[in-house]
Amino acid sequence: MSEKDRSIEQHHQPRLWGETTDPKEHNPKHFRYLVHAINPFAKMSATAGCALGLMEGFGPETSGDQSISMYKQPERIGDRVSASMSLIDQDHTATWGAGGLIIDAPEGNIVITSGADASARNNNRDLLIKQGHICDIIDPNELLNRTSQYDHNEVVALAEHEGHQLQTVGFFYKVTPKGEPVNHRLAQVMHMHADRLQLPIVEIPEPRCADSENKVHRTIRHGKEEESIIVSLDGYNFYLRGFDDMSGCSTYWMLDKDSLQACFASPFQFKEAVEFAVGMGELSDEDARHVLRGYEEADLQRKTPTAYYDKNGNFEKIEYFEGYGSEEYYISIRKTGYSARGNTIDARRFYGALLCDDQLATAGPIESPLSPADAEFVIKEAIGKLDPARAVELEKWHEDHKSVIERVWRDHVQSASRLSGQIAVRHHSMSNEPFQTHH
Repeated sequence: MSEKDRSIEQHHQPRLWGETTDPKEHNPKHFRYLVHAINPFAKMSATAGCALGLMEGFGPETSGDQSISMYKQPERIGDRVSASMSLIDQDHTATWGAGGLIIDAPEGNIVITSGADASARNNNRDLLIKQGHICDIIDPNELLNRTSQYDHNEVVALAEHEGHQLQTVGFFYKVTPKGEPVNHRLAQVMHMHADRLQLPIVEIPEPRCADSENKVHRTIRHGKEEESIIVSLDGYNFYLRGFDDMSGCSTYWMLDKDSLQACFASPFQFKEAVEFAVGMGELSDEDARHVLRGYEEADLQRKTPTAYYDKNGNFEKIEYFEGYGSEEYYISIRKTGYSARGNTIDARRFYGALLCDDQLATAGPIESPLSPADAEFVIKEAIGKLDPARAVELEKWHEDHKSVIERVWRDHVQSASRLSGQIAVRHHSMSNEPFQTHH
């Protein structure tokens, strides 16, 4: 290529947004990347978003294919409608998922910037542009200043704009302080793509498990009036105040910093965390009482059978939870009449693997249905919380689905009986074998 041709090519190269560094020259003490994190539930979110767009009157997207999987084809990010990303550096490493893509994004492609999750509708170009017109694009340095230690910011870019596309230039995966991948399967897949595409791959520390000491973290999350409080205590993070589902952990949850498994905190552990914050002078006695009252209300709510409805007012399910931590179980009666009781953490692992096309998802979570008597008790508990009109509707639904509830329970009992018989026969056969000794 001649100097003239090279000069013309450089002239047509778009200016990149974010003042990012080159992952080929990764420095763990000084870096800045625009990353598209991969989350096991991304497929579900994309599908739901497309369906919602159709219901609201927006036709199929013609400016890209948002269903293209970045887990399978990361090199095709420029063929999508858009991409949600986060700007990270050595002091702000929170991301939506435990691994993903490092992106070069032309300035003209950026439509939304937010110091927290923006809840963008990524499947519709026009809606994204309209949403972006509401607020100005934040300067990259200011965006990082508005980003808290434990929450990811969001940068939304059109996959293609005026001939310029987003481009995958590397990969990343999150690691614990011990250097272990937060998600081993995702890290393996990112390594595979990096080798296949001859692109660099870097390790990024997971901020939620970076601190080993017991202490209290206080921060004002951008766009939120309430101060967020996290207590790091004995290997767990306790979320005392100011968090929601978008942050990965809700208020009153606890996070195991080794496994990064999150769940609703037990009363004993949560009270210990609150008392620690009071003892450190980070929480007044009055604030502590307020936090504990909120916890007790949330705990009672999760343990109470509750009917849930979709946006159109149609009954979807009755659900509640029992137990805490690794012994937490969900009890659910679906609108089809099928019911289930299963371990919450086991179910999350299974569905995460399933949505990532992981071979670990070959067997479903271990669930058992409710007996007709138990199901009736749960349904009556939920009906007792409804207004008269909805109570009548749910009673009628129960009458219409009693046969399904009974059949599912009968099939379960028969299946368990057959399995028990097979085990008994095998045990009897083994007990009749002659006992042999070695000489």
